[in-house]
Amino acid sequence: MRKITVIMMLIFVVTFFIVCDATKVDASFTPAQGNPQESGELLPDPYLLTEPEIEIGYDSPEFSYDYLAQGEHGEVTLIWEHSAGHQPYFWSIPYVGYVECREFARLKQEFTWEYNQTPVTLRISASVQITCSGDFTLQDNGDEMYAIYFWIGPPGYSYAGRIKTVTGLKGGQTYDIQFLLTSSEAKQYFVGSIEEEGFQIYPHDNYAMFMGLIPTERFVAYYGGSTPFDVYEGVVNATISHFSIEALLKVDDLTPELISPKFNTTISGSIYNGITRLEPLGENSFVHLSFDYFFSQEVTLGCMTSNHTSIWNVTPYQEVSTYGLYIIVKVVGDGIFLCSPQSSPESVNLFLLKLDSNGQEIWNSSIHLYDMEIPLFMDVDASGTIYILSLSIKYFNPGVVNSSRIVYSLIKLDSMGYKLWDRTLLNLSYFEYVFSVYSVKYPKGLGCYNGEVYIGMPDSVQRYDANGNEVWSIEEEYEAFAPDPFGGFYTCSYVFDEEFRLSRWTTEGTISWTKSFSIDYGYDWQDFPRLDRFEVGHDQLLYLVLEYRHVNHVMTINRVTRSGQIYSQDSIFNLNDTEAYGPYYLKPLVADVAVTRDGLVHLAVMNESTYLYPVMDPFYVLPANILLTFEPSGPTFFTVSPEAMIITGVATLMFAGIAWDHFARGRTRPEEILPQQEEIDPWKLLMEERED
Repeated sequence: MRKITVIMMLIFVVTFFIVCDATKVDASFTPAQGNPQESGELLPDPYLLTEPEIEIGYDSPEFSYDYLAQGEHGEVTLIWEHSAGHQPYFWSIPYVGYVECREFARLKQEFTWEYNQTPVTLRISASVQITCSGDFTLQDNGDEMYAIYFWIGPPGYSYAGRIKTVTGLKGGQTYDIQFLLTSSEAKQYFVGSIEEEGFQIYPHDNYAMFMGLIPTERFVAYYGGSTPFDVYEGVVNATISHFSIEALLKVDDLTPELISPKFNTTISGSIYNGITRLEPLGENSFVHLSFDYFFSQEVTLGCMTSNHTSIWNVTPYQEVSTYGLYIIVKVVGDGIFLCSPQSSPESVNLFLLKLDSNGQEIWNSSIHLYDMEIPLFMDVDASGTIYILSLSIKYFNPGVVNSSRIVYSLIKLDSMGYKLWDRTLLNLSYFEYVFSVYSVKYPKGLGCYNGEVYIGMPDSVQRYDANGNEVWSIEEEYEAFAPDPFGGFYTCSYVFDEEFRLSRWTTEGTISWTKSFSIDYGYDWQDFPRLDRFEVGHDQLLYLVLEYRHVNHVMTINRVTRSGQIYSQDSIFNLNDTEAYGPYYLKPLVADVAVTRDGLVHLAVMNESTYLYPVMDPFYVLPANILLTFEPSGPTFFTVSPEAMIITGVATLMFAGIAWDHFARGRTRPEEILPQQEEIDPWKLLMEERED
């Protein structure tokens, strides 16, 4: 009997650890089965067998082209020969809002839309080889001075709709570019060809598709003491061998099964007053920061339970602030940390507050570096040490903006808010800063682990030790950065601004895995998402809010394990629903996300946003007017808590003691004097019964 008891106990221990190892279970979602109906190739000559029509921009002396036929394929080479001093002319496109260069060379093909319906989406594919010479090869940022642009629209228009810009194409390489139009773009461009009442304002069935070589805005921007067009000498060739378009006319099961929010609370009826930050606090509650930036300019910090029951609300600042949108909130343990700009007679400093779990102030601290400070990111480790990534403005000639410099700084403070050290990460002139921000070159994030700090800087990820010394810096092109409080960090990127990729980094600066996210509708129709928000929860899962915009316009909550497996995916918004979101495409925008220990996901949402893309800019924060709480589907993620480890350790010692008592001491222990009886071996008896 003792043998059976010991075996059962050991099985229990092994089973417990198997359950605890649930991170290795892949609960991947099933790809969509769309059964798509395609239109086939739309362009008459995708392989350029005959010389196509080439358009050279108005007054474009530096642009030309060449055509070469090679068997069953042809090649069009778009050529840009730049001489130092020639400035390409840029102009604003009316009613659209973007800036376009009037100097370009582009390939043009026309096609007829033969279907009395708007397509779900269009897939554009192209193959282009880039060759460069001169400064376009020698300079580090030479590949940022030109781009391949795609346009679509009715022929004969003075300009067409720009649908894609592909930058970062390096010389000496061939690129196969493929992307989808968003569902809203497809409807916008093809609604004029539908024979229905109300759609005949600009009726047409003929379209023109363009693919061109064009200078970027960076080519005429001030950088490093000069403008590139003044000093660059060189040639860029873009050789196009394939250019095709296919339309997706119909796909089944467009509307996914949505999960409904468990709790839904309207915070404000105005888009000028709402929640800007969310942070989990305790087991089943979270704190929220609200700011009224249009009327009272009052900042409010509140605490709610997961079911949206208010616990407390405080006004942490005695004076109103015009910097309420730049307040950062971080919760570690029972401490709530707030960092904000604070005006003084001579400068704008960093003001740091620490509150307890009831919203009562414990201490405050003021940090001064230069003339103006704006906090971008903050993190606090388990010991209470604080790290801040700030933007500083240093004026050499007050009143003259052009004389200023912009400095990105890393600041370390102790657990009482006293500055230990600061390090300059990037020092830019005013023109360089404006240029970098315009080109989306700003810090992406900050996180600390075991006394060291990880920073997502423009075009690189960096690690600093506890003394502020750089451990490593790795060049990397990415769009977003999320620290992992359990070690390492995550980045996400887009391939040709299309395919979404998520990467996990180790503490040593190596990528342990990269995963591509998509919904597969069959027949090579894949929809790639855009990232709204992502962060690591207490269960060590990475939570991502993704927006699929091309085939089926939905927003999803995804959970990913540390090993890169998709744990769950839930659709939370069907953005194709025009009745819910109006005819003007006002859709939800996620301002912030918080994951509480009870497994619920809380979203601060601006319900009527006009942004086509999620806003990831740390300088641009908008208040959310709706608070939504969702419960993800799938199994609850099981992790080993310290209490579970203690119980398991004690139980293991007990089981080991019983086993030692039976197998070791049993051999030396004197036999008990019992009445004479026949000794029965249960194992032998069992084997005899089997033989019978």
